[in-house]
Amino acid sequence: MVNLLDHCPGNGLDSDQAGLTKAASVAQGRPILVVPGRQFRPEATITVESGAPFTVIGWGNGFGPGAAVQDEAATSLIRPIFGAGHVFDVRSLYPARFENFRIDVHPSFRNKQGGYDGNSGAGILVRGPTNNVNSSSIFRDVAVVGKNQCLRLLGPFVPQITGCRFMAWNGRAVEIATYPGTEGNGGEVRDNMWFGQGMNQPGSGPCLYTEVGYTKIVSNKMGGGSIAIDVAVRGANAGDLNIYDNTMEDQYTGSARFRTQDGSTLTVYFERNWMSILSPVYAATFQYHIIVEDNGADWLESSTIRGNRVRSALENGARYIWVQTGDNVDIDHNKLINLGSNTPRGIDVYGPASSDRLKKPIRVRHNNFKGVFSPKYSFAPGVASFEHFDADMTVAQLADGSLGAVLDGSRVYASDGAPGSFTGGGTGAHYRRQGGAWAP
Repeated sequence: MVNLLDHCPGNGLDSDQAGLTKAASVAQGRPILVVPGRQFRPEATITVESGAPFTVIGWGNGFGPGAAVQDEAATSLIRPIFGAGHVFDVRSLYPARFENFRIDVHPSFRNKQGGYDGNSGAGILVRGPTNNVNSSSIFRDVAVVGKNQCLRLLGPFVPQITGCRFMAWNGRAVEIATYPGTEGNGGEVRDNMWFGQGMNQPGSGPCLYTEVGYTKIVSNKMGGGSIAIDVAVRGANAGDLNIYDNTMEDQYTGSARFRTQDGSTLTVYFERNWMSILSPVYAATFQYHIIVEDNGADWLESSTIRGNRVRSALENGARYIWVQTGDNVDIDHNKLINLGSNTPRGIDVYGPASSDRLKKPIRVRHNNFKGVFSPKYSFAPGVASFEHFDADMTVAQLADGSLGAVLDGSRVYASDGAPGSFTGGGTGAHYRRQGGAWAP
């Protein structure tokens, strides 16, 4: 093991640049220890071009609720005293491992809101050689505060990002990117927390941005970014993306966005997530909870939006779920709650200009609404089957045309339907879509 105190003063006053650089060069696969209770101050990027695994470990990242927050005596702390540039820039095929320490930019290099001053750079950048991958890197219990980006992976293969804390970023807090034409693999992003600065200038970008599939994004807590999860696949067809059991609150543009940059395809499973916008400040600019974008290509091979709970108070016209493209799509068993006095849109299935890339089968089933929506549902003609058996649908809502031309075989329950006829004023009835019309 390489002890930083063998190379650096670590006194929080003098520069540790030379010692940090020396430790990185002599490690040769051995772990580098960030001793707790000391403060190590780099003045510029620590660049590592390694022919062996590269590891940095500490004994405390300084985060916890209330009294559990560690003081600096129990924290392994790296305190950058520079703005532009990365803190660690690791370039290697071999795994990197960063564990249980904190990178916290000195306040002199942040703006007065506590964020980053706008210069580029990540707390940790790990990249594979050009057009190649970095394999199996691990980021566990690391905290990064006050950099433009907290963590950036370029050309990853099966990384693990677990138990980390990301705060006060300006760009993309965590970015998982790939080289053009190179298939990446996002591994697991699990049990992390994001605390962005919201719209406080200069503002925080997405909590998590990814260009790759073959990824599980699970049990994270995300708040204060422009978007919680921003997916923009490219480089190669991306396989599947599993997103479940996450909490996304107080973003100022959207909760989850899915799109392609170059026609690369993707399968999405988005299930059992909690989303909420209750602050009027965030609601004023918020546009959507879930959006699947039509980017001019048939890129969405299959998707499931299931069992999510959304509790918000949005502006008129803001959307809870908007699917613009895809086939083999399931939107079911979601609970959509409007706590405000405005009338946001519920579930929209149609393109922004054309719905040509929406194709059967699209199944919208058993979703539940609480509060006022206008409309609850809106479908492009002839692409979606529809099942709705909750008591919040009326004959008038079925007949007013806002659903669009749902497919024959769709089934609903109207709470005021008259048994035997498609008329209101009754005690409730089931109807089936037949020949382009609702019938008992």
